[in-house]
Amino acid sequence: MASPARFVFALAAAWSVFAAGGAAAQAPPDPMAPLEDAAALRRAGDWERATRLLEPLRSDPGAVGAAAALALGNLRLERGDARGAESPLRQGAEAQGPLRPYAALLLARCLHELGRDDEALSELSGMPDSGAPASLATRALRLRAGVLHALKRPNEESEVWRRLSQTARSGRREEVYFKLAET
Repeated sequence: MASPARFVFALAAAWSVFAAGGAAAQAPPDPMAPLEDAAALRRAGDWERATRLLEPLRSDPGAVGAAAALALGNLRLERGDARGAESPLRQGAEAQGPLRPYAALLLARCLHELGRDDEALSELSGMPDSGAPASLATRALRLRAGVLHALKRPNEESEVWRRLSQTARSGRREEVYFKLAET
């Protein structure tokens, strides 16, 4: 199903052809269309086609390339392919822009799943920063606690759980307190 914005765009393009006496006007391509298509394929469970659509988009030097790298890495991570997720997530984490912290978080998760906890901790070193959304900051702290647990660094892990207990919503505090008690 086409979005209302695409319908309006198609209607405008058709009108421009009619107004020009039938000569087709060249509409600029929508750079987000392939990303939206890949997301729809992923939601439908067609992982292979989504992957084939995202892979060539990674070569775009701008925001589309960074978004495609993040989406491809996330898709592979969701499928249990941490090794295949590392390269696109690293590309996303090295890009500048608003998606960088999300790619860095997923890269840290990927490295943790690969058993490379020192590298994962290094990737998390600047997170969360003061400008990060609360949900991203919470996810980064939870992952940091898991990585520190795997590295057998209970004092640092306890400190992370203490920080989380101060920011957790009331419904999540019990879980945080439990984790704090375990360390």
